[in-house]
Amino acid sequence: MKPFKIMIALLTAVSMIVLGITGVQGMEIDLSQSAADMEIPIVAAEYDEVGSILSPEEPLPSSYSSKDLGYTTGILYQQFNTCWAYSSQAAFESLLLKNGESISHLSTMHMNYWATPDSKGNGWQRGYTDAGYPYIPLGYLTSWSGAYTEEAYPVDTPFEAFDRSILPNRPLYGATAVIYLDGSDKETIKTAVKENGGAAASFHYSRGFLNENNYYCYQEGLSTAQLFGHSVEIIGWDDNYKKENFRTEVYSESQVPEEESPTEPAPDDIQVFMPENDGAWLCKNSWGEYFGDRGYFWISYEDRYLFDHRFGPVFSIMDYQAVDENTKMYQNEIYGADCQFDFIEQLSPATQELTFSNVFDFSDKMTQLDKIIFETETVGAEYTVFYIPVDQNGAPVTDKNRWVSLSQGTVGYEGFICVDIKDRVLPEGKAAVGITLKKTAPSQVLGVGVGEWITSGGRYIFTPDSEDRQSYLLGYEDEAIDVMDFYKTYLDDEIGGTLVIKAVAKRSEYVSGDVDHDGKLSIVDATHIQRMLAALETFSDEQDTLGDYDLDGKVTVVDVTYIQRHLAGF
Repeated sequence: MKPFKIMIALLTAVSMIVLGITGVQGMEIDLSQSAADMEIPIVAAEYDEVGSILSPEEPLPSSYSSKDLGYTTGILYQQFNTCWAYSSQAAFESLLLKNGESISHLSTMHMNYWATPDSKGNGWQRGYTDAGYPYIPLGYLTSWSGAYTEEAYPVDTPFEAFDRSILPNRPLYGATAVIYLDGSDKETIKTAVKENGGAAASFHYSRGFLNENNYYCYQEGLSTAQLFGHSVEIIGWDDNYKKENFRTEVYSESQVPEEESPTEPAPDDIQVFMPENDGAWLCKNSWGEYFGDRGYFWISYEDRYLFDHRFGPVFSIMDYQAVDENTKMYQNEIYGADCQFDFIEQLSPATQELTFSNVFDFSDKMTQLDKIIFETETVGAEYTVFYIPVDQNGAPVTDKNRWVSLSQGTVGYEGFICVDIKDRVLPEGKAAVGITLKKTAPSQVLGVGVGEWITSGGRYIFTPDSEDRQSYLLGYEDEAIDVMDFYKTYLDDEIGGTLVIKAVAKRSEYVSGDVDHDGKLSIVDATHIQRMLAALETFSDEQDTLGDYDLDGKVTVVDVTYIQRHLAGF
């Protein structure tokens, strides 16, 4: 039996045999030492390699700079160990500016404070001055926990004033699509930077490898414990940046002159380090304007640890939308994915199709479905997005005749996928959104992102806020499997996790089934539909849409039945 393929961490798992599957008691990652004891900005760990390859639509230039095009905000000096917040917000700012938005700095301190335990003790287990983890900004931005502007939440806001239940109005923008990039492929990074304005990336920083306004780490073989993680925004490149700019001369270890005899070393006593080829990335840093070239610097294409998978994924924000009082994100988690829920591969590797779903309570007239967002690394698989009614117990129904296909496509990259829906008006109340993944190649592993708990050295570094009856798996057994029950039954895990599937909806002036337009669903609407079916009334196109309560594309007596059942509380 092959080991679990974990997206975020290459895990040292505590294993056990439960019903023929290797059980995992949470997730254990080796940080080598406590993150709280490390005075570094971002924690390196044995994370699994992830990332997609992008191909440019047209030949890329030999040099490019988002800064020269006006797609960067001013240089800041980071507070605490928060480079991960600054680099990710800078990448978001670049995308916004590239798209013509009028935007200044986004708040980094709100993200930093958010990445601490909530009132129930869940979330990232760190203090606000501690080092961070690479997946914090991914969860923060895609759950629309931010981004807020610096004006709305200034950097000097004290931690004592932070209350996640009292937010400064609402986020100005919310990320909807994020791609994980293959850092070993230069064309991929260049394409993402040119298309999206920037990419958030990390590298090992040591002052000895800094040469004025450029950086090249030539030291090989550093262990995870030796890595000093720092995150920046990649904003450009220059294929012709001279390798001589990175030239560093150091004494041979055996020939370091003593203070008492400061003689000039012979040429043979000096080692020269320099990349083999020209070329460098242009980076925006967060150490103030006195660092590098007024806050910017160049890092060699051949730097040993830039894009190293031990710093987590290199990512670029691909799309977003403005958030207002008429928009709502339905979600069961806010921290994003720290793993792939692909455990069925252990139980039944021959499985060709699975459906992953989250149940939401569509209410407050926020029922005009706009987008579905889900996280996955199953590149190349075919997906279908479904609206799925729930049964009397609140679980998605397994009768596919009652499922409504909303959209279809192919998973094109690893990361957060955004699917536009043609503004379907949903019935108010509980229903599920399902993502069916179908293999197109034997090597694919069916899975979507899930938030699981993580420990290191016996200490929690993340705990999810998971509950029963939120996430379900369909297609493996005859009945819908509550994901929390799956964890308990198959993995002996009482904490479990939540699938990363979200629905974005807008406020609708109509209620599904409200064909008489009085603002509420009632037995009168069912009577109108019955009269229309008996040719005693004529419906407008709008009434036809609202009367299609089961979303099957036509108005029938079944819609009347469902409305009556809904009014009766079934």
